Amino acid sequence: MNQSTEKQTDKATYCRHRGPVTCVAGIPGQRAAVSSAYDGSIAYIDFATKEMTLLGYHDHLANRITVNAAGTLAAS
Repeated sequence: MNQSTEKQTDKATYCRHRGPVTCVAGIPGQRAAVSSAYDGSIAYIDFATKEMTLLGYHDHLANRITVNAAGTLAAS
């Protein structure tokens, strides 16, 4: 008999962006990330609470997002 183990994970669907997600950057020291999207939106994702907060919009698509090593600043 072949036994396999399956890793159990909590899953959540985030649907705040109005276009495809272009980048996700983890925030050091937190169970959180920031994301950018083709629609120009920037969002904060809290994996502990499974909530997503829109932070704002660019007038153009947001290709990339990055977070500093301290986890206190993000740039897109």
